[in-house]
Amino acid sequence: MRFAVLADIHGNLEALNATLKVLNSCTIDRFIILGDLVGYGADPNACTEIIRNIKAVAVAGNHDLAAAGKRSLETFTPYAKEALLWTRETLNDDNKKYLSSLPVLSEFQAFTIVHSSLDDPEKWKYVLDESDAETNFNLLKTDILFIGHSHIAGVFGSNYPEKNISGSSFNHEKKIQLLPRTRYIINAGSAGQPRDGNPKACSLIYDSAKQEVQFHRVEYNIPLAGKKIIDAGLPPILANRLTGGY
Repeated sequence: MRFAVLADIHGNLEALNATLKVLNSCTIDRFIILGDLVGYGADPNACTEIIRNIKAVAVAGNHDLAAAGKRSLETFTPYAKEALLWTRETLNDDNKKYLSSLPVLSEFQAFTIVHSSLDDPEKWKYVLDESDAETNFNLLKTDILFIGHSHIAGVFGSNYPEKNISGSSFNHEKKIQLLPRTRYIINAGSAGQPRDGNPKACSLIYDSAKQEVQFHRVEYNIPLAGKKIIDAGLPPILANRLTGGY
């Protein structure tokens, strides 16, 4: 099967539409969403409804649960909190109910999905280095873990039985051949707000038959996405950072 995997859409409709246009030109059997459909961007309802309509398998991110009123805003930065308060007011009841219903973790035969980390998923920890990866590999029951949260695409590998861990991040299109006797933690980057210096929307396709992962980067209408943020009265930094991918 071929799985399209997206993370951290963050209410960016322009980025989501451009990403889906590329992915739909490929053969996709199922869409996987790694959380944070909303927050920061100006189109939380439209983005949530698209994900619902394509019947994606999704897990909740910290912004999703906060926007749905299921999580406190006290740990968020001031501009993230401001955006979440606006998102709470903007989301319709059906979309709030959908976001509230999402699990924080789902495990399948071939892979596991979580927004942040297997290490206490609702503490929203980051997997940024080999030490973080080791903690997650020790908890992982499948050969692959897909994550988001950091907005930085990357891959950690751990061969077995040796359990040597290596990792790398990248901000460009990349194809990875998954190796036998190796487990992987794969960060899908961010479709709606990349933070790796490349403003292009990021997604990936996992081919379970070929054991390949292909990362895609796609241009989208950043000026329009930014203008919508400003017009909504949201913090300007949320528009400005789209241009630089930071």
